[in-house]
Amino acid sequence: MHEAIDPVTKENWEKCVRHAEKLQDIDFEKEGFRDCILEPIILTIDPNESDCSSSEDEDYL
Repeated sequence: MHEAIDPVTKENWEKCVRHAEKLQDIDFEKEGFRDCILEPIILTIDPNESDCSSSEDEDYL
């Protein structure tokens, strides 16, 4: 394990951390877009509706 870790310099580690932070920032921005896009397609199921068929459904049969 030491053989793998010892060659990593402070600069290498800082570069990796900056890259990870950049990816997190990009994902945070995308998350905002996902919320805007997904919100309109969320369906609410009416728990009071007891019959899954309706006259509209029968038209297709």
